[in-house]
Amino acid sequence: ILTLVPKESSPWIVATIKASDANKLSLKNDAHISIAGTAADIKGYVASIKSITNPAVGTGSRMAEVRIVPEQNLPVELTGRPAKVVFIMN
Repeated sequence: ILTLVPKESSPWIVATIKASDANKLSLKNDAHISIAGTAADIKGYVASIKSITNPAVGTGSRMAEVRIVPEQNLPVELTGRPAKVVFIMN
């Protein structure tokens, strides 16, 4: 699967979380991101929250897709790696 994006686009990370947890988030909440295989602690913020249905987690479990924009550009070789995201509640 391939997605083309404009060259000037900012990188982002997508986290899939429970809808009940997404209800506690707000746009611009801070996030700390750890990417597998790196020691870097990357800071970012919540850019969007979208409700989704995830058929793989049971019959129509309510989930949310949270897009996080990192404060710094990420190297392209990190694409597709698992990441852990910790949201900072204000």
